[in-house]
Amino acid sequence: MIWSSETKEKLHKTVSDVMGMYDVMPTLGNMLGVYNKYALGHDVFQIGSNNIVVFPNGNWVTNSIYYNAQKESTLSLAETAISADYIEKNNEYADEILNTSNSLITFDLIQKTQEGLSSEVEYGRKEKLTMKLKKGVKRFLIVLLIVLILTAVILWFVFGRGEKKQEPQTATVVETLDDYGYSLRSDATSLQKSLFEELKQVLNVEPINEEEYAKIVARSFYR
Repeated sequence: MIWSSETKEKLHKTVSDVMGMYDVMPTLGNMLGVYNKYALGHDVFQIGSNNIVVFPNGNWVTNSIYYNAQKESTLSLAETAISADYIEKNNEYADEILNTSNSLITFDLIQKTQEGLSSEVEYGRKEKLTMKLKKGVKRFLIVLLIVLILTAVILWFVFGRGEKKQEPQTATVVETLDDYGYSLRSDATSLQKSLFEELKQVLNVEPINEEEYAKIVARSFYR
């Protein structure tokens, strides 16, 4: 017995459409508010004349025809024209229903689906945890790099700037040739020192070898 607030006249209805055993659960489930996502059948009060009942051997029946899959023959149940597309479409649906039913029974797909969902949830949790760890490590490395840079700057300010800068040494005149205006500084290069010595030798001899003197002067401009 099923109680309902609906009137008796509204509930009183005769369903003459084809119906299979697998349609019982969805039909009663809708009446009682129970939903099963693995149900293969339909609520006969909703699907109406479009229902199809598939048998384990592959045969199927609708309000219009009965189809024998082994013999590929049909038995008309109504005075309506049946097209080849109608038969092909229902054959594909029958194959799909049988394959699903056999897979559920043979491979226990409901249990495996539930286990798979649990595994996916666990995998998702691990992925989120891994992402959090990666972000944490990245932030730690960035902070560490900033700390190292600041430490280096502070050390440079404390110790680097405190070092006394070496004052440049003032060059002094170490030797001169007063009569000719030549002088040798303490920061002179080896070449300059050598030329100065040659000038001394040439200019301290009388008479002065003008040709040799000119060569030495010319060399001093091309050093």
